[in-house]
Amino acid sequence: MLKERINFLVEKQGMTRKELVSGLITLPHFSNILTGRYILAEDLAVKFAEKLGVSTNYLLKAEDVSSQILKGADEIVNQMIAFSDIDETYVVTLPKSADALVLELSSKLMAACFYQLTQDQENYNRLHIHYLNFYLKEFPDSTIGQLPAPLKKAFYFYKMQVFRSKNDYEAASNYCHLLLPLLTENAEAWIAVKKIEIEILLTLKKL
Repeated sequence: MLKERINFLVEKQGMTRKELVSGLITLPHFSNILTGRYILAEDLAVKFAEKLGVSTNYLLKAEDVSSQILKGADEIVNQMIAFSDIDETYVVTLPKSADALVLELSSKLMAACFYQLTQDQENYNRLHIHYLNFYLKEFPDSTIGQLPAPLKKAFYFYKMQVFRSKNDYEAASNYCHLLLPLLTENAEAWIAVKKIEIEILLTLKKL
């Protein structure tokens, strides 16, 4: 996930990878860091962070999937899926940024779902333009299955809702089937998605 975060920041800053590593390391060395062959050293992280305008931990902890991080992300995703006690006040308290990408991206995906469900097109569009459009491209469907569970759930729920809104019920049903087995430990979230699945299946039956 370090690779995706750095790619995002490089694009956001309007620079190239070559400009980022200039005077620090070679591009092949940098590529090896992004693919996980080499560890990102703290001194390099400090230099990269300065150029990218972020904290050092925003790079060093991008791939943090500790139990505490996963638990926090999972709670957000499950609560948003169940749509229990959710309103604008809750959504604005979601992490706008987090050192761990799994927490940050899960929160953004679920915020997008909230904006879609409440027909808040302005915030929905802004979130996509400034953040989500990039990560949706970075994480194609072929990679989602390998992601940590909370982020996987967030992607599947997001995509299910997007295709529902486009009346593409076949695609929405596919994501629903991928999502349900991940929700067996949270009854509220499972029931919420099961209701959506029934709605989708009834709609497909009428087509």
